[in-house]
Amino acid sequence: MKKPSDTATTATATLGEHVLYVMPNGDYRPAVVVKAWEDPTCDGYANLQVFTDGSNDTLELPNDYNNDVKVAIADGMFWATSVCRDQDQKLPNTWHSI
Repeated sequence: MKKPSDTATTATATLGEHVLYVMPNGDYRPAVVVKAWEDPTCDGYANLQVFTDGSNDTLELPNDYNNDVKVAIADGMFWATSVCRDQDQKLPNTWHSI
């Protein structure tokens, strides 16, 4: 697997790109791509900084949900790691272009 790069660009994820993250409940939240890299199992593999709706958003992810997506929440935002792009179905815990 290729190591993430600070200047990485794939066909579908670009460092600094503004995207929409799909919350576990299906709501969309704005996000910024902070790492992007290629992976043969995922389209647009990226780490995202997601902006939440403050205390209106809560995240509880089962251990086996979407390949163990891990989130760290702090002050109205969280870091979503190793998130795949899903431009068509927009499944929870994926991202898509605005």
